[in-house]
Amino acid sequence: MFQLVKREGTGTELPMIGDKVLVHYVGRLLDGTQFDSSRHRENPFSFELGKGLLPVQARCEGSPIHEHCNCSSLCTGLVIKAWDIGVATMKVGELCQIICKPEYAYGSAGSPPKIPPNATLVFEAKESWEMNSAEKLEQSCIVKDKGTQYFKDGKYKQASVQYKKIVSWLEHESGLAEEDEKKAKALRLAAHLNLAMCFLKVKELTQALENCDKALELDQSNEKALFRRGEAFFNMNEFDKAKNDFQQVVQLYPTNKAAKSQVALCQTRIKEQHQKDKLIYANMFQKFAERDSKVRGGLSSKR
Repeated sequence: MFQLVKREGTGTELPMIGDKVLVHYVGRLLDGTQFDSSRHRENPFSFELGKGLLPVQARCEGSPIHEHCNCSSLCTGLVIKAWDIGVATMKVGELCQIICKPEYAYGSAGSPPKIPPNATLVFEAKESWEMNSAEKLEQSCIVKDKGTQYFKDGKYKQASVQYKKIVSWLEHESGLAEEDEKKAKALRLAAHLNLAMCFLKVKELTQALENCDKALELDQSNEKALFRRGEAFFNMNEFDKAKNDFQQVVQLYPTNKAAKSQVALCQTRIKEQHQKDKLIYANMFQKFAERDSKVRGGLSSKR
């Protein structure tokens, strides 16, 4: 299999196993004969990445999968191997050419009548990811659940990739109906809160702070956002700022025992820091005094 990028996509994000991807494509034989095109149907081809090789019984009509065929009950949304491999490396908006040998396509059986046995195929594919508002909301719920599972498994970076998708899909979405607007806001808030937790886990504290701030823009008295921002400040040794956030949590949510404990811990750290500072300054002044004494002693001996 050979893959040639004809136009670079945008960003750095790549689809992950289980993601639903939308791809426009044109399929040709090596002699240039076109056997299929999603553009002629004016409908992008969609499938879940990583589902594996399409069974021989389910192959028909020359599509990477023909989702409307009646040839077998095995038509379940699986794709030829070349598509699972090729699309996994594509960025949003990327245009590429995928040349696949028979073992990555339809093998010795082919896909009569359009694709002969042992045929090498050429696909020109563009990853779309263009979704309407309803699809974005639906997919956001799906990737939120995926992110939660990754988080439970301790795969924090994979989880953050899922939550970032929600932000990118919904952050600038406008013109939503009132009910959908509420759903979008709730999903964005959850995404930022979960991103903050992921970044706390991997000690990327600046990004944790940024996501807490974003969450607080959506809900200025959010308990989790204030607490997690306090945690980020605490881990950055910004104990005064951390104490302020934890105190806000206590004021707004008096039953939050963890926040009360953190306030006390911050006070302890602040006192310890003051003691260290006093010791540093005391030693510094002592050294200055000793140096000045030596200088004065040297001058006296010269006289």
